[in-house]
Amino acid sequence: MGANLIKKRFEVIDHTADIGLKAYGDSLGELFENFAYGIFSQIADLDHVEERDSFEILLEAEDQE
Repeated sequence: MGANLIKKRFEVIDHTADIGLKAYGDSLGELFENFAYGIFSQIADLDHVEERDSFEILLEAEDQE
């Protein structure tokens, strides 16, 4: 049964001024990917968006801050 579970990428949460999103990921990279997916889902119907290009973004820093 566990193999059939669909992982939630993000959820929209209440926010008084703007939009609130809560993103999930098993890694920091997956967290950022899912957050970006959530943001774009609020400005476009992703069921009607076709992927044409793919980009990999790499970031290096001394720490996560």
